[in-house]
Amino acid sequence: LTMHNSTRYEKVWSDVRSTKNGKIFDALANFVNVKSFQKEVRETATIESEQTKTIDAANRSFGWNIVFWGSMSQVVRNMIWPASILLNVYLYLHGHISLADLTTFLTAVVLFTNYIWNIIWSVSQFSLQMARAEEAYTYMFGRTNIVKQSVRTREPSRTPDFSESIKFADITFAYPDKPDLVVLDDVSITIRKGEKVGIVGKSGSGKTTLTKLLLDYYPPVSGQVLLDGNATRTRDLCGIISYVPQDTSLFHRTIAENIAYASDVEASHSDIVHAAKRAHAHEFITRIDQEYDALV
Repeated sequence: LTMHNSTRYEKVWSDVRSTKNGKIFDALANFVNVKSFQKEVRETATIESEQTKTIDAANRSFGWNIVFWGSMSQVVRNMIWPASILLNVYLYLHGHISLADLTTFLTAVVLFTNYIWNIIWSVSQFSLQMARAEEAYTYMFGRTNIVKQSVRTREPSRTPDFSESIKFADITFAYPDKPDLVVLDDVSITIRKGEKVGIVGKSGSGKTTLTKLLLDYYPPVSGQVLLDGNATRTRDLCGIISYVPQDTSLFHRTIAENIAYASDVEASHSDIVHAAKRAHAHEFITRIDQEYDALV
């Protein structure tokens, strides 16, 4: 029973740990979307929840390992050995076996029990590795059902509004790993409400960097963002920005979850279908097995 439970909880621990790692890799692989849609807190909470499950599963697994090896130690070392020694000493004292027989038997008992102990250890380790292999095999062929960094605790963002213009005043920026290489140097841009502006420049001139500042990837080294002349945090500015990335990325989640990812409220199924129809995606989604619940 203890060996069965030990193996069982090893499998549970392996499965939970694999799920947690998958979610971590998923967040890291899609960090641009996580940051652009301001979902850092939600992703962090998800990973923390998975970590709690992993710790609980590990505690159960370790607990049953202790019970299993403790009980085996009691049986082998505190029952079989003493009973065998006492029995053979009794037989020797009553003349049923010779001293040579006693010595040979005791040596055999020690070697044999040690051999059994090694077999039990090997079986338990084999069960552990099989649990991990089973998890990997199931993931690849069977049913298919961040770098650690302190998360800044910030005030919740507010959605601002403006009636005249957005102005980027004297923006200067250098990436943290290369503080001496200024990418944006005293840049000022004024965009009037309703105006369409295209930013054109050579590769490496800072177009993408400016976009990253608008999306609050980094704070500017100096300068301000002004709405109708009032200083505004880039964190708040994200609330009135819609971002369409140039590359396509998908989270390892359902189609519905991917579509609803950027929503600040709980999107209903009808909302998701409506969005898919507007994007002309509903037609091919309905041809996929499990449709909106399909894992991608």
